[in-house]
Amino acid sequence: MSHRDSLIKTNKELSKPMDLMNVGFVGNVGSGGGGFVEATGGNVNGGTVVDTNYKYHTFTSSGNFVVIAGGELEYLVIAGGAGGGHSLGGGGGAGRAKTNTGLAVTPQTYTVTIGAGATQNNTNGTVGIDGNDSYIQNSSSVDIIRSNGGGGGGMSGAGGSQGRAGGNGGGDGGYGGSSSAVGGLSNDGGYNGGGSSIYQDTGNTGCGGGGGSGEHGVIGSTNGTSGRGGHGMTSSIDGNSTQRGGGGGASMWNGTASAGGNGGGTAGNRGGGNSGAGGVNTGSGSGGTTQVGNSSLSPPGQGGSGLIILRYQFQ
Repeated sequence: MSHRDSLIKTNKELSKPMDLMNVGFVGNVGSGGGGFVEATGGNVNGGTVVDTNYKYHTFTSSGNFVVIAGGELEYLVIAGGAGGGHSLGGGGGAGRAKTNTGLAVTPQTYTVTIGAGATQNNTNGTVGIDGNDSYIQNSSSVDIIRSNGGGGGGMSGAGGSQGRAGGNGGGDGGYGGSSSAVGGLSNDGGYNGGGSSIYQDTGNTGCGGGGGSGEHGVIGSTNGTSGRGGHGMTSSIDGNSTQRGGGGGASMWNGTASAGGNGGGTAGNRGGGNSGAGGVNTGSGSGGTTQVGNSSLSPPGQGGSGLIILRYQFQ
């Protein structure tokens, strides 16, 4: 074998490990380094690193979540909260709060939509307005996760008017009518609103509290006390233990109006006055109200807007 042949053979042999190294390198491009996620969008880590191996993206308003390298996410998706009923109104239901791990994403742009809370209802003698859904859709506009908005609170009527169904149900309104243990039903696996009580003195029916994201709304009492809104759910997805999604409290005429659920729900009123708006980015319901004279003096407040937080391992 010539000196030239020897050099050619040596160069060919040396190229083999180089080729293997290059194949391995190319195979990792875009894979997230062994399953690690890479993405942009929202407020990343809230400006604070709480875990050196994980990132979380908080969306307080609608936007895009752009996945560069795919993998699995932990998520918290909270829909918008509902308004309470107007005129012996039940409390508004909180928006549904869904949380879990294992949500698979691939490289593409996902649309993140934050559900608005219910608008203020200025019409006396009407049920509360529902909250709006929060959801994430892929680039083909197909849902990968959705939470339903809360159900509006019921208002006064013969036998009491049942709260509306929703992510968490609205509480019953009432006017000296028949009892109901359950107000508005959840249509999304959440919690029901509270029913109205039997209390036959005109104007003293205990209306029901709105369902919270952590428990059912409380039924109105037969002693003339309205039902409290259900308490919200506690999550630590962003490194802080935070309770969100309280249901709205129910109103009362001559008795005692009740508080909203912990986590942003607002109290019902007694004898007039705005019930106040549900907490921003908590998905909370607003309290029911009772009309006094001019109905514009006692509108239920707005529901609380929703929230989405996405967390993943990036290294």
